[in-house]
Amino acid sequence: MSILRSCLGVFCLLCFSSGLAAQQAPPLEAPPILRNLSADQEAQAERWFVGLTLRQKIAQLLVISFYGYFPEIGSEEELRLRTLVEEDGVGGMIVLNRVLEGAVRRAHPYEMAAFLNRMQRFAAVPLLVAGDFERGPSMRLDGMTLFPHAMAFGAAGDPELTRRFGEITACESRALGVHWILAPSADVNSEPGNPVIHLRSFGETASDVSRHVAAFVRGVQENAACPLLATAKHFPGHGDTSVDSHYSMPTIHRSLESLEAVDIPPFAAAIDAGVASVMPGHLSVPALDESGDPATVSKPIVTGYLRDRLHFGGIVTTDGLDMAGLTKLYEPGEASVRALEAGADVLMIPPSPKATIDAVEAAVASGRLSEARIDQSVRRILRAKARLDLFRKKQVRIEEIATVASSASGNALALEVARKAITLLRNRHHVLPLSAEASPCAVILNRGRFSNDGRAFARAFRRLAPKSRAWFVDETWSSAAMGQLSRDLTGCQSVSVASFVNISGFAAGELPLPPSQADLVKSIERSSEKLVLIAFTNPYLASYFPDASAAVVPFSNVPTSEQAAAEAIFGEFPMTGRSPVTIPGLTEAAVDGF
Repeated sequence: MSILRSCLGVFCLLCFSSGLAAQQAPPLEAPPILRNLSADQEAQAERWFVGLTLRQKIAQLLVISFYGYFPEIGSEEELRLRTLVEEDGVGGMIVLNRVLEGAVRRAHPYEMAAFLNRMQRFAAVPLLVAGDFERGPSMRLDGMTLFPHAMAFGAAGDPELTRRFGEITACESRALGVHWILAPSADVNSEPGNPVIHLRSFGETASDVSRHVAAFVRGVQENAACPLLATAKHFPGHGDTSVDSHYSMPTIHRSLESLEAVDIPPFAAAIDAGVASVMPGHLSVPALDESGDPATVSKPIVTGYLRDRLHFGGIVTTDGLDMAGLTKLYEPGEASVRALEAGADVLMIPPSPKATIDAVEAAVASGRLSEARIDQSVRRILRAKARLDLFRKKQVRIEEIATVASSASGNALALEVARKAITLLRNRHHVLPLSAEASPCAVILNRGRFSNDGRAFARAFRRLAPKSRAWFVDETWSSAAMGQLSRDLTGCQSVSVASFVNISGFAAGELPLPPSQADLVKSIERSSEKLVLIAFTNPYLASYFPDASAAVVPFSNVPTSEQAAAEAIFGEFPMTGRSPVTIPGLTEAAVDGF
């Protein structure tokens, strides 16, 4: 019987309340991808283990961050990373984006692969390299397949597409030297004002999210060509909050019954699918731990529930230990020690790696942590490295990246999903499709002047309607410029407003647009009989403008989705997407099968 059925039924609820969790749990079994090692892989994992001192074992638990570019050899940054790898022996690295002048700067795949090859040469035990590639490697690197957000896959409604997405993500990642995918998000986005999960979720029902989570896990881990490690996050579910854990710690106020009906099923589905790792969130969940401690450092949640109740024997990794949801509560070293006490194996992005190693070593010396506890986690990590054959091929052949990066099959899948996700919420008086022969106008809304959002939409819009005009409007526009734009738009036969303003920074219930942009859209709504609202980054935006003639949601703002949205409103293909979330006044509440 599956974990999903056996652990989330009525019997399990009764057992939990009667104190069965306090009884001895059955032995944990690792997921198949971490269990089915060959004899030489087993032997290699043991050789690595016996060669490590206590301090080196602790270092194996750390995953440090780097930006994908190749820092100048001999620079302070390059020497810092080299020292952590070569001298301290950290166990892994994770690629992050740089933000410069308000815009994300992504690295080039060849540059990153060359840098990782260099770092692997310095590592006595191969590095386990991670990437939170929720949209594939394109989330962090240029030149990779531009897959849409998870919610677009939810709208497309076909888990087989999600499985294929996981497979392509794994193969692109391995070609770059990345072995561990910190995805999928198994969070059920039940709170429309959620500023941190939102489009990263497959939807608002446990059943839909579970199907897509399991499909992605299988795509990443079970493909024959390049099986990697997948991660279900953010346990026990980050979907029912309006607080971003990057800045403050949220509290999930659900009852145990609600958690087990809505939030936990996708994680159980991931475990059933053999997911290699699970990431608890920086979340306080009183129904599982009445102390209010965040799940990251909660033994009742990590060991008591995830390990003992869901029988998860794989790798437990913390979320970024540099996130303010945790750093506001604990000193860096203390947070790491508490996470290990709770049952975590991997310490992700500790703010001070050396201080973290010192703190854990001191905790072992004082008896607060046992060396056996450290060994347990180290063995899990080393077995993962051996299972991935990193002792045979820890470096990559850079010339082979071109054979998988942004391949024809990958691009075709990304565009197929983007098109199938386009959802028509409203179409009064058959405003859509727009006429390519007319003179339509487009207004593209975003927050920052350096944003590239909307460029692909504008190009496709102009290609499909050569007589069209388009304006990019951001928060730097003056009131005089806004007034002139309102007058210019009166001569347009239709106005398509494409919003790329995300939900972050707006209070719950507040119209999620800067005031000047909200006023502009209301003005267009009053004066134009043909207002087409396209909500790229916030599907709930359409409910704030009930008089818009048409409302369309792509559920992603990647260039692939921008192109698909422009094509859809000109009738290049039928809009068949189904909203995976309830949009007040426009869609009915989703019905969950659980």
